[in-house]
Amino acid sequence: MLFRSPDTTAAPRSVVQLYVSSGLPNVALIDLRQYSRDDAERYLRNAKLIPKTTLRYDAKAPKGVVLSQSPGPLAQVPMRSVVSLVVSNGQKPVAVPDLVDLAIGDAQSAAQKRGLQLEIGERVTSDNIPADVVVSQNPSAGSNIDPNSKVVVTVSAGAPMVGVPDSGGKSIGDALAAIRSAGLTARVTYDVDQSIPAGTVLQQDPAASGQAHKGSQVTLVVAVPGVVPDVVNMPLDQARSVLQDAGYSVGSIFYGEGGQPGNVVRAEPDPNTPLRPGSSVSLHVAGQSP
Repeated sequence: MLFRSPDTTAAPRSVVQLYVSSGLPNVALIDLRQYSRDDAERYLRNAKLIPKTTLRYDAKAPKGVVLSQSPGPLAQVPMRSVVSLVVSNGQKPVAVPDLVDLAIGDAQSAAQKRGLQLEIGERVTSDNIPADVVVSQNPSAGSNIDPNSKVVVTVSAGAPMVGVPDSGGKSIGDALAAIRSAGLTARVTYDVDQSIPAGTVLQQDPAASGQAHKGSQVTLVVAVPGVVPDVVNMPLDQARSVLQDAGYSVGSIFYGEGGQPGNVVRAEPDPNTPLRPGSSVSLHVAGQSP
């Protein structure tokens, strides 16, 4: 048998032996399932193989774990071959619902329906947003996050607390002014009692020097005589104040001839007529309508 190197001369019909490559060495694959993506790719590169990774959502497998491989375990593949890996991308994300302006109970239900957890981060006072209503959220509505993730919300604590003024013994006019100045509202009820001056505050709730949410209501119990006071010949503004102290409001006002201009010439019902507190009294005033 003759061996000839390249470019040498050989006789006709001589034998030339050829050596044919059998290709790159083979590598036996191990089972990469349950490996982390990083470990699996590192192993393949060290074995002179090329990893090709595809991500797939999987509700059961942790994120980053190899789910399958191709070729499979124990397969013999040449070096520099491509080995495909399917890797878990964790559970499919869910869209965060819009929780702003919802009551905290409704927000909790909306989060649970998406498989999310709701956490109250802080409570803030607000003059405009009722207590226990969501003011803001993080992540924002529409964001995609993993199931069972937390959505942190800021919740209104309602209006700030303010001091309740002492209205006991004051006239209804002064009491109402003090309550409004404190940022509160008033509800007036009446108790017929002719033993003390009309329009005197007998009781209040909440009690004086207590605390109440700004904008909340203070109930006043006011002493009234139970009859229409005599406001004839009084200027209109004075008559209005006297009627308020007696538990009445001014209803219709009629203007006409007779009497001092601007003064009341007649009231309906007539003075000293029994009338339920809270009712209105019509007045006839001398002069022309302003």
